[in-house]
Amino acid sequence: MNPWLLVGPVLVVYALYLCFGHGRWSTSSKHFKLYKVLVDSSKAPDFSITILKGDFPEKTAPGFVTYVRPRIAAKRGLKSHQIVGCLKDFKAAWVPENFSGNKAFKDMIHSIAIRQIPDSVRAKAKTLGTGEVRLIDDRITAPQGDASDEHCIGFYQVENGAVVAYSPNASFQLFSNQGPLELVESIRTVLYSEIANGDSPLGRAPQ
Repeated sequence: MNPWLLVGPVLVVYALYLCFGHGRWSTSSKHFKLYKVLVDSSKAPDFSITILKGDFPEKTAPGFVTYVRPRIAAKRGLKSHQIVGCLKDFKAAWVPENFSGNKAFKDMIHSIAIRQIPDSVRAKAKTLGTGEVRLIDDRITAPQGDASDEHCIGFYQVENGAVVAYSPNASFQLFSNQGPLELVESIRTVLYSEIANGDSPLGRAPQ
C-alpha cells in the first residue's frame, strides 16, 4: 500500500476541473459508469486518499475516478468513499496498469455487502444448506465456479440454508483485464441512493 496520501471519513468539498462524462473521460460500463476528474489541489490542500497499490511519479497530477456524475461532483464535492481510485496518468487509457484503487471505496462496498445480501445469494444459500457462496462482480457473466478470484467481491458463509457471515475477498480487483468493476445490483443501488438523497450509505461513513 502506498502511503502517498492519507484518507479520513470526511466530506471532501473542493473545486474540480471536470470534463463532460463521455468518450475518453468515462468508461463504457454497462451498469457502473466511471468518470475522470481532476482535483485542484491549490483549493483543497488537505484533500487526500489512501491508494491500494502502485507508485506515482513526483510532481504529477493523477486523475481521480468516481461513479458520481461530473456535474453533481462539481456542485456537491465528493466524499472519500465516492472516489473509486486514481489513474496514474490522467491522459492515458483505462487499463489496469494505469489504475490504483481507493481503500475507502473498497471498505464501503464491503460494508454494504454485509448488510445488503442479494436475493440470488439467499436463494443459493437455501439450496446449499451449509457452505460458502461467492459474491461475483457483474463484469463477469460466467457461472460462479468459472469466475476467477480477482472478480469475487467476497464470501457469504451459510449454515442451515441461511447466510450467517460475510468475509471480504482480499484478492478482489477493482480493475482487471475484464475492465473496471460493475459491482452487483444490491451494492450499486445503495451507492446511487446516497447520491440521490445526499445521505451516507447505511447511515454512516466507512471506518
